Amino acid sequence: MLSIRHGSTRPRQSSFASVHSLPYELLAITFRFCFLNHRFMKRLTCAPPCPDEAPLLLMRVCRKWRECAISTPSLWSRISLGRKSRTKISPSLLNIKINEWLDRAGSVPLCIDVYYETYHDKSKQTAGDAALLDIFAASRRWNSVSLEVNIPSRAPCVDFILDAVLKHSPMLERFEIYFNANNPSWVVGSPMKPIEIGDNHRLTSFKIDTTHPNPFRLCLPTVKFHNIQHLHLKWPETNDNCLEILDRCPQVEVLHVAIGRQSQLSITTTILRMEKLHTFSIFSASDECVAGFLDGISTPALTAFTMHSVSLGPPRGPSKSHWPHLSQLFARSQSPLTDCELLRSPMLEDDIIKCLQHIPALTILSGDEYLLMDKVLEALTPTVNAEDMLCPALTTVMFRGIHNDLNNTTPTTYRQWRFAQEISNKDVVNVGSVAAEAIEGRQTILTRRVWCERMRECMKRR
Repeated sequence: MLSIRHGSTRPRQSSFASVHSLPYELLAITFRFCFLNHRFMKRLTCAPPCPDEAPLLLMRVCRKWRECAISTPSLWSRISLGRKSRTKISPSLLNIKINEWLDRAGSVPLCIDVYYETYHDKSKQTAGDAALLDIFAASRRWNSVSLEVNIPSRAPCVDFILDAVLKHSPMLERFEIYFNANNPSWVVGSPMKPIEIGDNHRLTSFKIDTTHPNPFRLCLPTVKFHNIQHLHLKWPETNDNCLEILDRCPQVEVLHVAIGRQSQLSITTTILRMEKLHTFSIFSASDECVAGFLDGISTPALTAFTMHSVSLGPPRGPSKSHWPHLSQLFARSQSPLTDCELLRSPMLEDDIIKCLQHIPALTILSGDEYLLMDKVLEALTPTVNAEDMLCPALTTVMFRGIHNDLNNTTPTTYRQWRFAQEISNKDVVNVGSVAAEAIEGRQTILTRRVWCERMRECMKRR
């Protein structure tokens, strides 16, 4: 006799919860995480208004997703214009209703990234500028603004944006502008219009960058910008203007500055003490002008320093003269510097050694053949007397640059400094493994054993 077991009459439920059962709050959080993982985020931090990208793409899935996306302000607080595939800002932006996009962000502070360049068609240029003016004309809560300007002159539209953002955006925390013009005619033979900043007390990061040495003048109010921690200043007009900017930003922790040739150099009479500056990189197109800038500052908290000189003429040769400015900076700062990189250094060997004498905490030294010269490496080689040791904490030396002839350069290595540390701590040391390791270069890997007098002395006393 067959027994037939009847199944349940209730419909079978899926073992996985349907996405439609998620509450709006959880779905909105999921959307935000997806947006943060957006493929544009790593490069731009903003997404283009494209129907195939979030958040517009989310609105095309279903009605619930559309309603949730529209009602999630953070999805609409970031936008990128003109970036995708280097396309120009199209007048069709007016039809995309960018203002409606930004209005959906509600009270959430806005982030925008704009790539601006000119059209050959004047009517399109007028329409594109009108779209941008309409976006920035409204009283919006800008949090972060990034501009890349690829035009040969300062267009009125760009000046309007600078004025609206820097003088009338009290919520602004981050600003950067990048002049990428191939023919910077506005620098040559025409007066520059200063870039002015209002009382933006929330500003934490400020950057002015260019592909060419186009000097700028930044005008700040008399108030102090105590929240600015990151400064990037490429080609300030004068040392005085650069020092004035630093004086207004006393809490700067990271500073990148490029100093070019200047028509007039003033003599620095006061020293600006940067109490919190820990990371400092300087790009030099004029050793004389950089000297004047270094003479005007003190950096007692500095831990990482980079200087790259591209001044005209050979950085080393019979015409090279005494250049004490960096060693004087290190001497008066007495900073706990641990990482130092010098490329095409304008200093003589004795100047470099004096620099190293004032940074005893140094652990990483990077440079090219203009830094790692024989006399410098001889001074760095371990000695029996720990008190005479230069940079006793040094553990790593990195050789940078592409060079065909390294015969006059004696590389030093990690194990030598490990050996020096053991010499200062132990009476008996196993020196059998002391050998030169590979020195990293962009196209050169060199291994060489160092046999100088001071190393022989160490080995005899083992």
